[in-house]
Amino acid sequence: MLVLLLTLAAPAAPPLVSRPPVSASDQARLDAGEIVMLPSAADRGGARALVEIAASPTRVWQIVADPVHLQASSRSVRSLQVYRDQTDTAGIREQGLAYVVKVAFSDVHYNVLRRYDLAAGRMTWVLDNDRANDIAATTGTFSTWPTDDGGTLFSYDARVDTGHAMPAWIQDELTEAGLKRFLGYLQRVAPQ
Repeated sequence: MLVLLLTLAAPAAPPLVSRPPVSASDQARLDAGEIVMLPSAADRGGARALVEIAASPTRVWQIVADPVHLQASSRSVRSLQVYRDQTDTAGIREQGLAYVVKVAFSDVHYNVLRRYDLAAGRMTWVLDNDRANDIAATTGTFSTWPTDDGGTLFSYDARVDTGHAMPAWIQDELTEAGLKRFLGYLQRVAPQ
């Protein structure tokens, strides 16, 4: 659930532009369909992962850009509304998404701006500070690279700052769990 918070903001670190190096053991895990967690650059509230998806990058982006799929990928998303969807003359698509997410016994409201640069194979997001939010910040990047077998290597790098006192291990655990659910959903749905 916090992972979805993470996925909707502009990156604090530069987005990946080249395929990340993968060790032989991690490549074997990717080939076996596993999600490979990577070290996060964030002190807390960050998550990074790689996964291979048996679908083209075009199909993966169809799923990732569809709010219906974003909501379906998490039990904690109570509602998700698009308040902006426009494409500029350079072909960059910007989506504004208003989330309501169930966290423990509360509903958390926040808004993110997503920027899709499909020619570069990446999407970034940031918290939309022009709207009311219950969290302090969220940033992230999705990146894709075609694989030799017609699939996609998908990278997810996200951070969230709830703005509330919370032990780092709890925030990190929630972030990683939500990330894994989202990536598992992509692996299941994109090939269909």
